[in-house]
Amino acid sequence: MQWLTRLQRIEHAGIPVYIDPEQPSWFVPSTRTDALLRACQHDSSGHTSGHTSGYAVAAAATVLAESGYEDPEQASRDLSRLEYL
Repeated sequence: MQWLTRLQRIEHAGIPVYIDPEQPSWFVPSTRTDALLRACQHDSSGHTSGHTSGYAVAAAATVLAESGYEDPEQASRDLSRLEYL
């Protein structure tokens, strides 16, 4: 869980990039993963919390899973976004 709280989200040309400032690591998430990470980093009141509890992660995953079917073309669109980085 500590890793989640260290992640910093930035955007470049509308594309989210997550950076771990303690390591030389970064990644570009899919749209669905970005939504999950953003939900995990916020508490129930919508404000960024100082830590990410197991409950917050489970609640975010549940909401995301119940949000329905993901467009099958979204993965292709996500991949094509990387051309701009």
